[in-house]
Amino acid sequence: MNKLYGYPEIIIKDWDFIVEKIITPLKLGNDWGLRKTKHGNPKLKKGGFVIDLIALDNIHSIKRRKLKPNINNYLNGVPLTIQSLAFDVNKNILWGRIGIKSILTKTVGINNKTEYKYELNISGNRYSIKRYEKILGLSG
Repeated sequence: MNKLYGYPEIIIKDWDFIVEKIITPLKLGNDWGLRKTKHGNPKLKKGGFVIDLIALDNIHSIKRRKLKPNINNYLNGVPLTIQSLAFDVNKNILWGRIGIKSILTKTVGINNKTEYKYELNISGNRYSIKRYEKILGLSG
């Protein structure tokens, strides 16, 4: 959205990578630290830069709904419409019709009500629609 709408550059320090499988032990380069997220996924940290590796078979909404771990089930299970996006680094393709529409119309809404309530319960207002409206200049 920074590039598309000319917003002031928002520094992203936390990157999430959805992967098919995580092979352990992870081989880390110099100065990288390893922790676990609240869902048991690897969290890599170097200075102020953080990478979360999230296996499709460990996505809360996929496990809760007992669905096959694939990108489509991930996209329809994320809490907010603007989160329903994925970039395939191998094919250079942006996935997520709902997320793309949300960004192009500068709107944010609830994509999966159960997951939205779950995230609000464990993360507080970090996932609130009002927060995203304010920081990204979106409407609800």
